[in-house]
Amino acid sequence: MFSHVSGGTDQDAVLNELRQSGFCDMFSHVSGGTVSVWGCFLCCHPERAVGFLQDSQPVIEGQLKEKKGRWKIFRRWRTRYFTLSGAHLSYKGSVSHN
Repeated sequence: MFSHVSGGTDQDAVLNELRQSGFCDMFSHVSGGTVSVWGCFLCCHPERAVGFLQDSQPVIEGQLKEKKGRWKIFRRWRTRYFTLSGAHLSYKGSVSHN
């Protein structure tokens, strides 16, 4: 994302806007060497999740949709159901929609 932004001040402005909108509450920008990526906040900082993650109860449950296939002509979507509990992410099921 940031390779398309021209200067450092523009990058800072984009990051500030994302922080103000609450995007960084769920995702964080991680710079590691030459690669910069966006990742799930709890995945990038698992040490901060120790206080509320317990092995016995689910913390987050939901579904994610991912596009299946490379071409825009064939719009197939796969739905995966996930559960995050006790620092363990699991998913199951797959339903394809055309």
